[in-house]
Amino acid sequence: MEVHDEELPSCSMCLGSSDADYMRYNMAVSGVVLPVVGLIGLCGNFLVVIVYGSAQQRVNSTNIYLAALAVSDFSMICTALVLYVFEAWRHQGFLLVAAIYGRSAPYVFPVSTVLQT
Repeated sequence: MEVHDEELPSCSMCLGSSDADYMRYNMAVSGVVLPVVGLIGLCGNFLVVIVYGSAQQRVNSTNIYLAALAVSDFSMICTALVLYVFEAWRHQGFLLVAAIYGRSAPYVFPVSTVLQT
């Protein structure tokens, strides 16, 4: 089957929305609020891993489960920060962020999908 480029409709799916109100909302929520909440979550999960991962706490299977859950949550937050925060920032003209997002998204997205299941 042969595909002709001139027959394909032109869309701006890869470029994102150009609506100014949506861009401000996306930057406020995904670019500011999400990183703040994510960093708080990273700090909290790091502390949980330190506490429940200590030799004194590893005697109980529940504590081991909670430490593993914190590691999983830590990983999920890291992938969400890369996928959603960088995606919001790349539309604001940050070329380095756009390059990092473009190179990392094909690898981070499958990991994020696995972590969400």
